Amino acid sequence: MPDDLIKQKIALCEESLSALEKIFPGTYDELFADPLLLPSVERYFQLVVDSAVDCNNLILERSGKEKAETYFGTFTALRDHALLTPGLADSLAPSVGLRNALVHRYENIERKRMYESIKKFLPLYRMYLVGVVRIIKDRP
Repeated sequence: MPDDLIKQKIALCEESLSALEKIFPGTYDELFADPLLLPSVERYFQLVVDSAVDCNNLILERSGKEKAETYFGTFTALRDHALLTPGLADSLAPSVGLRNALVHRYENIERKRMYESIKKFLPLYRMYLVGVVRIIKDRP
């Protein structure tokens, strides 16, 4: 598996995460100050999770492991194969549920909870990027 594709996915995740960090409001109320902010936050968050999931599957494939069957499972598979620390993998896996709620426009999504969740996931995805870069450098 060429590392170039993994690096492209890492770059996309980094780009989306940086954009999200740049626009993410400091308070929940600020999320509604601009009508374009909420959909932008939602979209960038989706891109972060999607590119991380793609990266996870590519890393599994590169390591000779079977691809995960679910987005959530990509994080737990990295954990199970000691490719990502258990704490980080278990903390990030639930981000898939929020991503699904945003993408599929679940009617009952609680905006305050969404805001707090994304706020929690931002530094975790920063740590994730450090971890996946280390994986591709350390493993032939």
